[in-house]
Amino acid sequence: MVCEYYCAMLKSETVWLVVATLRYTEHIAFDRTLDAEKGIFEFYVPTAAEPFFLELMHSFSERGYVADLLKKENRLKNPGAVL
Repeated sequence: MVCEYYCAMLKSETVWLVVATLRYTEHIAFDRTLDAEKGIFEFYVPTAAEPFFLELMHSFSERGYVADLLKKENRLKNPGAVL
């Protein structure tokens, strides 16, 4: 199964909150740090969990924890894709 793919910037002082929430809530998304200095994370989201993931990320965005959430082509489908 191929997941939906998102990238976002996380505010450094709240990274732990966002990551812990995603890990606590099973099967919502798998997160990974792309660029620690810039706070850029990638998220692999099962298609069935996408609505809840977007709702959660919108809530985090309203609080200023997440910025620039973008849906992109899943880079695992195209390993040469530019981030």
